[in-house]
Amino acid sequence: MKFDARGLYATAGCASMFDYCVGRARRSGDAALKRIRAALAAREHPELFAALAEGRLHLTAVVLLAPKLARDNVDERIAAATHRTVEEIRRRLAERFPKRDVPLSVRAVGAGAGVVSKPPAGSELELVSGPVKAKPKVAPLAPGRYETRFTMGQETHELLRDVELLLGRRVTSTSRRGSSGTASGSRRHAARPCTRPQCPRRRSRSA
Repeated sequence: MKFDARGLYATAGCASMFDYCVGRARRSGDAALKRIRAALAAREHPELFAALAEGRLHLTAVVLLAPKLARDNVDERIAAATHRTVEEIRRRLAERFPKRDVPLSVRAVGAGAGVVSKPPAGSELELVSGPVKAKPKVAPLAPGRYETRFTMGQETHELLRDVELLLGRRVTSTSRRGSSGTASGSRRHAARPCTRPQCPRRRSRSA
């Protein structure tokens, strides 16, 4: 990272290290950011350089581990992530540092984006519009808890709205997480008829 620290990218006519990686080194924006973040983490924790050089860690592993590294745990974290896949590292981090469940949200994309109907009163469903950033389709949040993102069609969106209207405030956090985790959760709720419980008829007493 001496190249960055000394600002040598300026001699190449670039305004930043990112511009140099993209404009001169011909890296994609994502690849440039990944390398810069890994280099910054390795500058703070030199043990990462050896792990990368020896093939024990890949760049994505370094980026994932970086926010959780400290002087007293860097060796332990590197050992736990050695020769692990991205999914394995994500799962281990979720187990070690669990996160809260994310709120269910629906974004309008493509044609007609920004025209989204208001969720029913009392619903926990958050409807927002705007561009959707590319993220992993499934990301572990905590042991046994996963965040899922998917694109739905108009018919599925209307089904989800119907479920919200039917259930209203009776949707528990557990069922909410089920519907956000998989589309099948919504289908299970939609399949249940919303009917009032039938009271047993009283038997007529004989005179």
